[in-house]
Amino acid sequence: MISPDGRWLAYASDETGTEEVYVQAFPAGDAKQRVSTAGGNEPLWSRDGGRLFYRGAKKEVVGVAVRSGSTLTIGASSVVVEGDYEPAAGAGAPNFEASVDGRRFLLIRHNDVAATAGTHLDVILNWFAELGPRVRVP
Repeated sequence: MISPDGRWLAYASDETGTEEVYVQAFPAGDAKQRVSTAGGNEPLWSRDGGRLFYRGAKKEVVGVAVRSGSTLTIGASSVVVEGDYEPAAGAGAPNFEASVDGRRFLLIRHNDVAATAGTHLDVILNWFAELGPRVRVP
């Protein structure tokens, strides 16, 4: 994931034997720094570039304060979302999203298949054409 200012690349690598999140200068490719401390993947920059979020080893979402300058300063990390949420299926792209202010997150909650077996989804196609005659527009 490229940072909002286009200067940094966040990625996950298992080069040490454990998948971890790293950041390095972009496009130069130098100044690599490890961001995660106990495993991590699915990096996602906040919209303002002041935080980097990633999935920790227990599927939690971790937030790290970062400051971009001639180098990237990495602050302390903290868990921002805990729970049984689905990790990404692969390819390294995150399957979660942060709100613009970085305070709320959209994730997919893990559910027991048996508990949702009776659930159904109604899909209405061409709903505008069906609704049009029923709604009076001033």
